[in-house]
Amino acid sequence: MWDFAGEELPADVLRGCELVVDSVPDLVAALLEQDECAALRRRAVALLRKPLFPSPRDDYRAYPWPLV
Repeated sequence: MWDFAGEELPADVLRGCELVVDSVPDLVAALLEQDECAALRRRAVALLRKPLFPSPRDDYRAYPWPLV
């Protein structure tokens, strides 16, 4: 995933983010806890504000350990 860090998100991904900003669709919300729905909405808003693939943070391993 980190190969795409900093690249623009595709338009269809952004459209998907727009769909959950106000409320998570019932079919998805039924599978999640309330705090997970809230986190999903926050992440969608963040991606719409900065529509780029995320970059790894430097304060923890970005790859599974000890596999790499």
